[in-house]
Formats: sequence, structure tokens, C-alpha cells
Amino acid sequence: MTRWNNMREPNIDPVVESLVSELMRSADDLRTARIRLENLDVQALLDEVTEVTAEFMSNLAEAEYASAELKAFAARVRSGECEWSEIETKARPIPLEVSELKESPRFEWIWTSNMSDPSGSIPQATRAQEPDSYQLGPGEVGPSDWSDDFNDYGREGDWRW
Repeated sequence: MTRWNNMREPNIDPVVESLVSELMRSADDLRTARIRLENLDVQALLDEVTEVTAEFMSNLAEAEYASAELKAFAARVRSGECEWSEIETKARPIPLEVSELKESPRFEWIWTSNMSDPSGSIPQATRAQEPDSYQLGPGEVGPSDWSDDFNDYGREGDWRW
């Protein structure tokens, strides 16, 4: 009970007493909020890194300044077609907000950028052109055949024939 219950007037109307009691509780809540605000370290809040979560992305997409691409992907998430963690692989084009959030020191991007599909294959657009064969001819050696121990190379000048 609050301290205001000790100030009861015996002849007061119960309805008025209830209203006064509610008003006093609200005044106590306001006092508590003011004290908490005075003790708040604003600089610590500004230095705190914000984790980018699905909830954060949903709220960002609902903002009036969100890009059309982000709003379109949010609609796909709401329909159950995909999840926020898949924005880099399923959104085309990728919303500008994604790169801005990933590059900002004030935000922590929690999803890994896995550009391959669940089967593990590399998407065709990112696959490098590979030569047909890496077969070595007879007597040829490659990097895996070279020693990593410099003691195996001998003394300086031994390499000359």
C-alpha cells in the first residue's frame, strides 16, 4: 500500500476517495519515472550496439522511410514465404538498409551471409570459371608437394646447378 492510505478522511465519499487514491498512485509512478530518468546514462545508451533481429527488421520495414524493396520483402515474410534471415539470398534487389545495417558499428547483424542454397551448391551467378582439369603431368609437382619447412631447402646457394 502507498503512503497515501494513511491520510484517510473518515467522512469522505468512497468514489472520491478512490479517485484521489488513483491520482496519488499516478503521482508516485511519475515521481519514480522522473528519478529513473535522472539516473539514466544517456551516453551508455548511445554507445550500446543494437542487435538486428526479425522484430527489428519488421519494425524498420513498417517505418514510412523504409525502401520499397524492404517493404516488399516484409510482405513476403508476413505471408510465410520466407524469413528475415533469408533477406540476402531471397530479396532481389537486396534492400539498401541491409548493407547500411551490416556496415554500421552501431548495429550487429546476427545472420550469416550464406549465399549457397540448402543443398550446398554454389549459385550459378557466383561460381567462378574453373579450368577443365587440374591434372599434373608426369614429373610435375604442385604446391601440395612443396615442403613448408625451410630446413628442407638446404643452404643458400644450393639451388644453383
